[in-house]
Amino acid sequence: MREEMGLIRAWKAGHNVESIEDAMKELQKQYPKAGAREMKFNLVKKSVVKSYFAIYEPKLVEQRKAHRLKCKRFWAAVVNDVLAVDQHDKWKYKFGLALHTGIEPMAGRIQWIKVWYTNSNSRLILSYYLNNIEEVGFIPLVTQSDPGTEKFGIANGRILLRHWHDPSLEGTLQHRWMREKKNIKPKISWSQLRRCFIPGFEDILDVGIIEGWYSPNNYLEYGVPLGLHSMVAA
Repeated sequence: MREEMGLIRAWKAGHNVESIEDAMKELQKQYPKAGAREMKFNLVKKSVVKSYFAIYEPKLVEQRKAHRLKCKRFWAAVVNDVLAVDQHDKWKYKFGLALHTGIEPMAGRIQWIKVWYTNSNSRLILSYYLNNIEEVGFIPLVTQSDPGTEKFGIANGRILLRHWHDPSLEGTLQHRWMREKKNIKPKISWSQLRRCFIPGFEDILDVGIIEGWYSPNNYLEYGVPLGLHSMVAA
């Protein structure tokens, strides 16, 4: 039916490097650091996208290969075995935007990414966790995070819930503290966000500073990006 209506899938359209050039230029404005793997999900076959980068962006290909990551195994018993939480502060002091995420590593599902003016309030972080439980209808076996007082809320809250639902766990710790950057799954997500999304979006946020619409150094104007985010979300 789709083909009868003239709606052909991108993979069947027989695209080549020349036919995707305009679309690639538009995508690169939004995702300036995205590689062939990310771009193929947005467009066509990976082989065509790789050919485009080889012809038009050879320097980006060299940079990407120079920072190739080594694969490591992450072990989880089952889906919903672990919920890994972490915060991201790179925009907190530059634009007043504090990010926080919760990830289910087995399935690779991002349970939430929240943006607010702070990610250091333990009650706020706990609310993210409780809202997620209400949404999905179950709680994970274990949560894990880096050390930090802002994680005490989620650690104590989930321990209380686990002990309440399973009295045999009384006296046990149901939160895992990961030291020396070993809370790796959220770190990978933040790395992907910085590489693919943040460069293009920062250009948009920088327009406000360059044009003098607001100053991140002025406390009264510190929350302007957050206000714009709230308006878009609404």
